[in-house]
Amino acid sequence: MLAVTGALGLLAAVVLVVGSSTTASAAQVVWTPGGECGSLQFTTVPANVYSMSVVVKGGRGGRGGNQSSGEKGNPGDGGIATGTFAVTPGQQISARVGCPGVDGGDFDNTASVPGWSSGGGSGRGWAFKPVIGGSGGSGGGSSAVCIGAACNPGAGTEVVVAGGGGGGGTSSCAGTAAGAGGAAGNLEITANGPGSGPSGSNGLNGGNT
Repeated sequence: MLAVTGALGLLAAVVLVVGSSTTASAAQVVWTPGGECGSLQFTTVPANVYSMSVVVKGGRGGRGGNQSSGEKGNPGDGGIATGTFAVTPGQQISARVGCPGVDGGDFDNTASVPGWSSGGGSGRGWAFKPVIGGSGGSGGGSSAVCIGAACNPGAGTEVVVAGGGGGGGTSSCAGTAAGAGGAAGNLEITANGPGSGPSGSNGLNGGNT
């Protein structure tokens, strides 16, 4: 069995476990892409292996920034997707690990975060002239495992994709809670088919003064 599984920590991950499909050799070998997040990485299905199991986690969102003494919104967790698929010896498997979102702060946090698909940037809070509000956290990038050398949206090679979490909001006033980012949905792919996957949770509202 060839298995791709993910370390379920704060950051996104893809781990590939490779083992013989014969009962005589049940040992498994784990492949964890160790390159820079968002980069395209590869492995090859070994001889006598015809099954691949995967667990993939998307990037967590960034924590919200703050303005003055306002609170920082918590980030949303990346989604977790699992499944088992048929492969053939010598087949190339590719993956992209989504980057975690960038924490907000006293800057424009508008850059997208790399992954199979990119996490979106964030706007800034209310401005009390001449002070400009702090920025929210950006969304995390999604992670994916693909069959073949291409692993990009639109290529049609992906077998598992785990969405990134939403970025946390920002608060402009002391004692006013900042909204938390929404968590991405989780999905287990079975023999009945993957379907479309669940929606992630909504972000939380901040408080009012």
